[in-house]
Amino acid sequence: RLLDLFYVPLGVCFVASQYVESDFLVMLQFYNDGHMEFFWLSAAIFIVAQIAYTGLFVTLYCDKYEDRYAVITFLVVLPFGQFVPALIWLQSYRWKWLDNIFKRCGLTRA
Repeated sequence: RLLDLFYVPLGVCFVASQYVESDFLVMLQFYNDGHMEFFWLSAAIFIVAQIAYTGLFVTLYCDKYEDRYAVITFLVVLPFGQFVPALIWLQSYRWKWLDNIFKRCGLTRA
């Protein structure tokens, strides 16, 4: 049972990182092959997903704070937006070490 609690979250993080990597590789292939329409479409979808995932994070964890704090949090999390679903899932386990990190950053689940 303990191994399941370790390997499942580790596997989810690995899959999430592979998802982001494959998106970049596909965009790079479109660019290298000269398929600029598909490159720009893929880039736009990726950017919209980044913004949406980051907005989800801010909505869940910065609801009670002032707007300035939410904007700063949005800008800090934005480069890691694709990992937000995995982070939310990992945080749902309520591990003390992860809760402590969130508390130190001033983030609480709304």
